[in-house]
Amino acid sequence: MKFTKIILLGLFLVILSNVVMGGISNVIDNGSKYKVTYSETVKKGWNLLPTSSGSAWDVADSPGLTKMSAIYLYLPIQNKYVSAKGGFNDNDFNAVKQNSEFLTTSASWYYFSEDATLSFTVDKAITAKLHQGWNLFTIPPSFTTLGDSSLKNFPIGNCEVEKLYMWNSESQTWDNLAAGQSASKMVDELGDPDAIGLGVAIKVKNTCALGKKQGGTTPPPSLPNS
Repeated sequence: MKFTKIILLGLFLVILSNVVMGGISNVIDNGSKYKVTYSETVKKGWNLLPTSSGSAWDVADSPGLTKMSAIYLYLPIQNKYVSAKGGFNDNDFNAVKQNSEFLTTSASWYYFSEDATLSFTVDKAITAKLHQGWNLFTIPPSFTTLGDSSLKNFPIGNCEVEKLYMWNSESQTWDNLAAGQSASKMVDELGDPDAIGLGVAIKVKNTCALGKKQGGTTPPPSLPNS
């Protein structure tokens, strides 16, 4: 009996080590992917959640989907929304393809008729690009200290952040995350595991790539003179 209790305790500790209780979502390490579950933060009305069309994120089998009545993608190149429920028409499909590199870690608008629970899986190794101007973005685990313990700050890469807002699904309003401080300083706090799954509106001055800044190198040799 004592040996059985030790085994059960060991299994419990292994399971616990793979689960992270976050402020926005719960995260489980599934090996090659993370499973991110929103259990109390998906509210009746509009919610800013991961894009699952042509993205590093995929909707897991979630009963909460039956309560969803609308979903809209934001396309930063055209600066417009397109409805994703029921598929795209030809024009919208082509526009989505043009924005594919910006949809990898983007966020979309989901409308729910009542509070719901929703789960997504997300790749561990991902890249993320932002288009000049406004973008809707979802914080993935790999951009926090949970996915990369070597991170000291949010991996802003070569992006120049102008504005940063979070959607509050409970009050159905925007919260200015950069109020009273620079947007770039506020971005650093997004590297905390509690921010995983957070949907934000981020405005950047340049088309850029999020991620660790690479060390500088000397330019390649010039071509011969003749």
